[in-house]
Amino acid sequence: MMEKKLKIQQLHTRWLEHNRDIWALDVNNYLEFVEECILKAELLLAYDVLSEGIDIFPNYIQIKKSFALVLNRMEMSEEAKTILMDLLQENHEDEVVLGILASAYKNLARKKQSTSQFQLPAANENLGMSIEFYKKAYATSKNTWHGINLATLEMIIGNEKISTEIAKEVFGTLFNKAQDVGINNYWDLATLAEALIILKDYDKAITYLKRAIEGNKKDIGSQVATKKNLSLLYHYQKIPREIYVKLTELFSIPRIVVFSGHMIDKDEKAECRFPQWLESEVSELIKNKLDSLGDMETYSSAACGADILFIEHALQKGAKVNIILPCARELFIKKSVSYLTDSNWEKRFYKILESDINLIELTSITDDHLEIPYDFANQLIFGLSKMHARNLCTELIPFVVYNKDSKELDGGTASVVSDWKKLKLDIEKIELDKLLRGKDESFETKDVPVGHPIAGYKYPGDTVSLLYADTVNYSKLSDYEMMVFGEITLEFLNKTLKQKNYKVGEKNTWGDAFFISFYDACDAGCCALIMMDFINNYNWRCVGISKNIKIRMALHAGVAYSFKNPLTGNLTFNGINVCRAARMESITPPGRVFCSEEFAAFCETLNIREFSCSYVGQKLMPKHLGKYPTYLLRRS
Repeated sequence: MMEKKLKIQQLHTRWLEHNRDIWALDVNNYLEFVEECILKAELLLAYDVLSEGIDIFPNYIQIKKSFALVLNRMEMSEEAKTILMDLLQENHEDEVVLGILASAYKNLARKKQSTSQFQLPAANENLGMSIEFYKKAYATSKNTWHGINLATLEMIIGNEKISTEIAKEVFGTLFNKAQDVGINNYWDLATLAEALIILKDYDKAITYLKRAIEGNKKDIGSQVATKKNLSLLYHYQKIPREIYVKLTELFSIPRIVVFSGHMIDKDEKAECRFPQWLESEVSELIKNKLDSLGDMETYSSAACGADILFIEHALQKGAKVNIILPCARELFIKKSVSYLTDSNWEKRFYKILESDINLIELTSITDDHLEIPYDFANQLIFGLSKMHARNLCTELIPFVVYNKDSKELDGGTASVVSDWKKLKLDIEKIELDKLLRGKDESFETKDVPVGHPIAGYKYPGDTVSLLYADTVNYSKLSDYEMMVFGEITLEFLNKTLKQKNYKVGEKNTWGDAFFISFYDACDAGCCALIMMDFINNYNWRCVGISKNIKIRMALHAGVAYSFKNPLTGNLTFNGINVCRAARMESITPPGRVFCSEEFAAFCETLNIREFSCSYVGQKLMPKHLGKYPTYLLRRS
């Protein structure tokens, strides 16, 4: 085992600083590090570690099993199935492989149920496959973990007699073990609790689950797995609601708190929205609210005022803090932190940056000539928090410090609250207008718009989704083949854009490639998948092209800056985000569509269900652009 348990940020730092050549000397360097990642539910990091490990040790069975386990916990169960089926074909049919494969089918059953109308369990073929593999695993090993999962699924499909028999057997095995040596590990205690739930002894079940969690509060990954099992039983109405609530309240899985709040007023006479003299009272209210929420992980920006107060209290609670800035920190400090004379906000900002936080700077903007993407940053903050809450099977809590009388422009807390209300979210609020009226009943917010004005920028910014596509081995085609391919492909693309009525900005092509900027992320994703299917399935030989045609595509979302191109007379988009999309396309496998984390999170914010984005690791972009989290786009 690792010499000491590492904090989450220490895990990330150790991985960034690891020496591949030294780690390659022993496969256990990867396996033990991944165990720690799984314990802390840092599944994206575990994925990156195992991706390198499996590259170095491609034939090591335990690496493949660990990779399948991580993929399954990331809800990438189809990919996990592929690895596990290969292991079965190689005659590695042990109880671990069978158990993870059964769990993968169970995840697929749960996912299918959540995306469709209520089905009878018998109609869900993935449940049937899961039961068969759990039966094999349990018969092979009599492992109580496989047994309790089998009992759970038998209960769901209505085989209550078989379910209770298995649950009694599992309970008896573990209870006898407890009499002999005692039980302290999480899985034994949680399995006893699940067996008692099936046997409808709810009070004892609560006692055992409480013991399991109290002794293993930091084992978030295991708690998430148990919670998913309970949610499956509850979904199929096999647990009373009041019991389900009592059980889920026991978990120490952190809630995800996504925050937005007003900045301190620059001119109280003109604004009086969040005056400086209200800081201490608001700070105490934020502290009290966070204290009431228990364990948490947070997502926010870091402007002076409510943001910094929120982050300071979150750090004091020991929360993992994620900060997303809309631009480079130098410009952010100038615009959103240090604009008050004789204040200590900048010092407090730097102190936060020195803490154990995760910082994301969305753009490299450092000057005033370009519009800063405040609104897009807010959407990304929400999307990232929502993605993470779903992965942890935990509650997402929107929290604002807000003056409803504020005449704020786009990009501020008022627009955030408006967006969240449209999503019908239950928002936790500290209402500044009520606090101010409590001090002075004659108080009125001045009718002066505040926030981030968009006028005066030399180059306006648009939130767009950028699609780059490039043909593989295009130069190996003959001139005639190039002409045929270009005409057929671009004709179909143009027809698709018109028929689907996609909202498009710039369109460009270079024969072997095309670039399109979309004003709607759903349009961009759907167009990419339609074009990929067309290229992959078209019979190119029937039109005289002998080569196997493949195309690769990449999608990225962000703010791009437009101008009328003096050379072409057309609208042209430019900026670092255009470069990001182009560089990502070049590292995409042929026949696939990669997308950025920004695009994935943006789609999450918009609640797009036509396609999904699955994590495929940190990918190194060419031309010194750096490493970025990358996702695979596919139909839901």
